[in-house]
Amino acid sequence: IAEGHLTHHVRKMRQIYKKRRQFVHDLLERDFAEWLEPIPSHYGMHVAAWARHGVDLEAAVEALASSSVKIHTLGRYHLGPSPRPGLVFGYGAVDLIGIERGLTALYKVLAR
Repeated sequence: IAEGHLTHHVRKMRQIYKKRRQFVHDLLERDFAEWLEPIPSHYGMHVAAWARHGVDLEAAVEALASSSVKIHTLGRYHLGPSPRPGLVFGYGAVDLIGIERGLTALYKVLAR
């Protein structure tokens, strides 16, 4: 710590997480606008998005599980019913290639 290694690590990780967050957000706005609406937030290591009317997110999450893509609905994080269906995209433990792979798989499921 005294030599500045922790500070260097924290700065480096902030930049990595910032790039991941922006990547997820940009892809959601560009490629998923028909199905999802990103929820504005600058906290945490995730991006959440509301589903547009008529999108069956439970079926999408189930279909993705068989391809090793783990994604959760917003309902998982509510004590009661979620006000609207949505998804949570965690990016803390996934690199940009993994994020792109997961979002490509989600796109294919939603486009069916």
